[in-house]
Amino acid sequence: MGDRNDLRRRPKKSDQRSPSRSSVGHPLLRLKSLADSPRRRRFARWGVIILFIANALLGTALAFPITNRMEHGCGASNPSTHDSVAPCHWPLVTRHCFFPAPFLPFVILLLGFRMTTKLNHAPNLTQRPPRSPRVRLGGYVVLPRILDKGRAEIAGNSGDFKYNNPGDYHWFRFTGITPEALKAELATGKGDGEMLAWIQENAPNKHTPWEIQQWSTYFSERGPDSDVETLEMFADRMKKFNPAREDVKTWFDLLDLDDHVTFGGKA
Repeated sequence: MGDRNDLRRRPKKSDQRSPSRSSVGHPLLRLKSLADSPRRRRFARWGVIILFIANALLGTALAFPITNRMEHGCGASNPSTHDSVAPCHWPLVTRHCFFPAPFLPFVILLLGFRMTTKLNHAPNLTQRPPRSPRVRLGGYVVLPRILDKGRAEIAGNSGDFKYNNPGDYHWFRFTGITPEALKAELATGKGDGEMLAWIQENAPNKHTPWEIQQWSTYFSERGPDSDVETLEMFADRMKKFNPAREDVKTWFDLLDLDDHVTFGGKA
């Protein structure tokens, strides 16, 4: 239902354009998007825990007194190289024995905590719907809803709502920004105003305010296409909500009604 199913007809292949390289973003953004999956983040957390336990056990076993280490050449002077500290060849210990590897998981955990706190403003879409598609940001309809779904998906709280569904496709096509690039930028923790500034600067398809206004007005009044399959799907959806309702005519009407019913309302 709603963004969880394909309320809008999927775009034809002839309508789709391959994204420009500028819309994909810097390679670092693509690397950041690799960590967007909640399953991958859970995988990483367990990997860090296992690494910490293994390193702690091995580090403890190697924690001999400094005198014993010096007998084996670690920390002793090396006349041949004029170095006051000889290289250390103990496993899991750095070159000069000053920073044992068991401390590394603490650093990784701290970095991971810092990354998760960046999205503490992400909405929980298992408890409430994303913003209405009618809400605008920078003149764009749908954009606040896309941002809500993207943040919730990164935080693992998207529920049944889908980021980059066929309805979102029209906004991405209009701006030229790819879903991957937008999601990678969301993962940095930017708010709505910062995201809008980033979109205005990086969108391959630049539009004037009146062009954005025209597109938003058209899209907010857009109903089902004239093909039989889409019309039947729209009618079947309304029958499940309330067959007596004749005022729901646009996709935005249907999305708002679906959000209302999903979270306890009556049609």
